[in-house]
Formats: sequence, C-alpha cells, structure tokens
Amino acid sequence: MTLADRLLYLSTLIALPFVYLYFWQPVQNARYADIHVEGHHQKRISLNKNQVLHVHGNQGDSIIEINNGKIRFKDSPCTSKRCVLSGWLQHSGEFAACLPNRISIALLNHADTNRYDSINF
Repeated sequence: MTLADRLLYLSTLIALPFVYLYFWQPVQNARYADIHVEGHHQKRISLNKNQVLHVHGNQGDSIIEINNGKIRFKDSPCTSKRCVLSGWLQHSGEFAACLPNRISIALLNHADTNRYDSINF
C-alpha cells in the first residue's frame, strides 16, 4: 500500500461523518401535499384536515384520502393499482404516482420547499 492509498483511506474516513450528516437528515412529517395532473400543478392541500378528494386524470377519477396527517391513493381506474398499493404517505419528500392516470402526490414539510430536485414522468 502506497502513501497515496493511505492518504485516500484516511481522508475518506474523516469525510464519512460529514457526508452522513449532510445527506441523511432526520425524517420530518409532511404538512402539505402537492397534487399534479398530467405534469401540471393542480393544487396544494394541507394534511391537517381529514378529507376525500376526487381528482380527474387521463383515465378517470382517482380517489385520494387524507386522514390524521397521512395521504394515500384510495382507488384509481388504472389496472395495476400500484398507486393504491403504495399505501399511506406521511413524511416530507415521499412521492406516489398513478402513471396510467397521470396523477402524482408529493409531500412537503413547508409550503414553499421540498426535499427532491425534480420528478418527471
């Protein structure tokens, strides 16, 4: 092992705690959800109020349920139902989509920020 190898290992060991603290921050519960239909922002809703939404997409209406600060696709007209199987979302940065119906849900902690850069489908 050369001196350069040892310096590389040492610098990696020193940098690991800082990388961990920077990238893996504690998970926070979301307070808002953004709903997009066909790639366009449809609405931003608070997760504080329990409600059921009917959102019209490409194939029909998807039913989105909000209960106790959590949100989920309750039903959708797609055949695979992967959006329904994704279950309840509650943490900032989580995302669920019904791709055939072109509806997506993204969770936010603050009304103006999110934890991801961009999502395209």
